[in-house]
Amino acid sequence: MNIGKDTFSGVGREATAYVSENSPGMYAAIKSGLLVVFTGRYENGSADVLDRENSSYYYTAAKISYGKYTSFYIDYSCKKESFAELQDPYIEVIIPDGMELSLEYIELDGEYMPIADGVYDSSEQILRIPVSESEGHISIMLKAEGTGKIATYAALIYEKDGEQFTEVIGTITLEMPSLSMECSDTTTTGELYIQGVTNPLRTVCIYVNDEKADMVKADAAGDYSTTIQLTKKGDNVVKAVLAEDDTVSVTRYVGYEESVLEVTKFMLYYQSGKDNWREQDLLEKTTSGKRVVSISPNCEQRFVVAFSNNEKVKSVKIVSTKNGKKKYMAARRSKSGEFIAQGYFDPGNHNYVPGQLSVSYTLKDNTRLKFDPENPASYKSILNVLEKKACTGSLKDVRVTQNGYKKEGDKETYNVTVSRGRNLRMLIFL
Repeated sequence: MNIGKDTFSGVGREATAYVSENSPGMYAAIKSGLLVVFTGRYENGSADVLDRENSSYYYTAAKISYGKYTSFYIDYSCKKESFAELQDPYIEVIIPDGMELSLEYIELDGEYMPIADGVYDSSEQILRIPVSESEGHISIMLKAEGTGKIATYAALIYEKDGEQFTEVIGTITLEMPSLSMECSDTTTTGELYIQGVTNPLRTVCIYVNDEKADMVKADAAGDYSTTIQLTKKGDNVVKAVLAEDDTVSVTRYVGYEESVLEVTKFMLYYQSGKDNWREQDLLEKTTSGKRVVSISPNCEQRFVVAFSNNEKVKSVKIVSTKNGKKKYMAARRSKSGEFIAQGYFDPGNHNYVPGQLSVSYTLKDNTRLKFDPENPASYKSILNVLEKKACTGSLKDVRVTQNGYKKEGDKETYNVTVSRGRNLRMLIFL
């Protein structure tokens, strides 16, 4: 069967297409607005123009929420000898039903690209971006205007020897939640700022440890925010629930400890376009809880990080999470006590563009325990001592081992080893 872009024309949009990922059938189904279910991955034995290991269509946000723009990225890389033979190559992106394309935020290789006539077909919801280089990075922003499952793809389309070809760069299938909630995972004062999005004018109830703490109504754009006060030290369960439908909820776990270490500074210095350096405070609050920046490929990034108590910190790494894979950039301690990282997340691939950014750190282990053989401490009491000196969440790395026992007359002696792991914590900011 010869599958083309019009194969599913006339099929009702309530139908589901079972297709192989990146196959011509998938291309035709998504273009026709059908819900797709992948049955496997399509393997094309022909010599493709795309370098598929360095081409992808992705987003880095932790989740997609109603009424908020989210950045989507297309990295494409073609075999140079093959690209030179192409006629009128362009990148095609399907904008799915229920999502809106921002015409004011389309960038090619870090430069704003004005929308020319014919580049975006609003009737078919197809974005076409002409390309003249064999590789590049494209950024677009899509806003979810409905809930449910959607599917979208990006593809390289070109003509060669009078025939048109399509090579799929990547596909994205996801489900739009109808409620989001963002807040810090720790607080040293008990004050907790909460923000999120939902359907316009909906009422959101905030619960702390199953007790109602606040009610807030979303505005016409679906935004809501509030500040609550935690009263219970230790771990707290914070939940946002839609008043109109209590089956829709989001839960976060927040630690309230006055001694908890907090990140007080997280600055990014980056290039967006040639010789155009910018800076971004990654701790600055935004309406959506997400900070979106556009970083040019093949350019170094510089990060500056500080903590509420820098002396407690042993080592720091900046983490980039993209498509579920993490890459790291080690930071050094400066004379001021701040931590500075500069360079590339992937030294072997300077075209790598960071995804979701976070900070990971390890603490200095200053714990000193005295074991009294006359009154041997139980394992539990040893852990309690460590808990007062360790960062919340670190006890999973504590190991207590009884190496031996000896009795001489009425005197009992226990040989106990207490060790603690690296105590790794991670905070997500972008």
